[in-house]
Amino acid sequence: MKKFLPLFLAAIISCFVGGCSEDDGTPPTTSLSLTVTETDCFTINIQPQISGYTGDVGFYLYAITTNPEFKVTLGETAEFYDRLHESGDYVDDFSSDGTSINYNGLIPGETYYVWVWLQTDLDYCPGPVVCVASQKVTMSEFNPSGQILIDDVYGYAYLNIPDSFFDKFYVYLMYREVNESDTFTEQEIYSNSTSLPFTQGILYEYYFKFVLRSTNLEFTSDVYTYQWNFEDYAPSQIWLVGTPQGWNIDGDEEWNLPLIQSENRIYEGDFYIPEGEFCFRFYYHPGNWEYYSIGAQEDDTAIEISYDTIKSFRAWNIYFRPYTSGYGKGCWTCPDWPGGQLHIRVSIDYGYAAFQAL
Repeated sequence: MKKFLPLFLAAIISCFVGGCSEDDGTPPTTSLSLTVTETDCFTINIQPQISGYTGDVGFYLYAITTNPEFKVTLGETAEFYDRLHESGDYVDDFSSDGTSINYNGLIPGETYYVWVWLQTDLDYCPGPVVCVASQKVTMSEFNPSGQILIDDVYGYAYLNIPDSFFDKFYVYLMYREVNESDTFTEQEIYSNSTSLPFTQGILYEYYFKFVLRSTNLEFTSDVYTYQWNFEDYAPSQIWLVGTPQGWNIDGDEEWNLPLIQSENRIYEGDFYIPEGEFCFRFYYHPGNWEYYSIGAQEDDTAIEISYDTIKSFRAWNIYFRPYTSGYGKGCWTCPDWPGGQLHIRVSIDYGYAAFQAL
């Protein structure tokens, strides 16, 4: 796993000397507490709480450091630039109303010390430090290899990460042909369900690269080998996808119109197709519009057939290249279909789809 330290910048707060007060009026009972929680292995939530003080609150300031020797001195004015910038730590101010903040870009597995302190703020000039709170937090490890599920049947690699991670990361598939290339091709991906752009029968190596958007911190998964021999696979059913089921690609049970395998890679089913809804194609696998489509032609346009032609059993060629994006998306449509039962038979190996009105 590759790790690059994020760059922590220092915020410089100006003080106009003419407005400073010698007496901040903060009662000695003022106390400050701190809650730091990890929201994911790159982000913490910082929540300070004040008690015993109801006057004008000064600055809350926080420092996030890997140095356990870092100190904030009570009764002194914090020297923001000298104290924090030179040690590479980050400082910022945030609201004193108890609102929590998230801090992103931390290193998984690293231990941090989070410091919060209260200073008075009179005429925009920080006064002495009144009280201090700190907390130690160790970030969880991020294991990209543990987030990948391999589906050898369909040529898919599933990333088992929250959808929100794609807002946090740039994610890339890196792949090469074994014994043909020493260089990995990079392909950015945008969702958990990713079809591998591999040709049948060729042995590949591949891995995933995760780049944290906020800091360019980079993580890589293990390297996998993969060879796709799709012709040998015969799923137990394929899916009708089209107007009769709302063009639902996800295989949801409510919209599921399956054709069941009756012989090796031959699929059949009887369906009620309402008038005006004869428009559909088939999918070898649900969940992705671009792959595994079994259609009436290569492009995403309709082939019209008439009701008279399907009063008896009639077959049409299918277009099916499961590993080619966007191929075989043409649908069959019957404008004068009156509504009724339809028998469908699809043969993958013989390359046809047949319809008969019942």
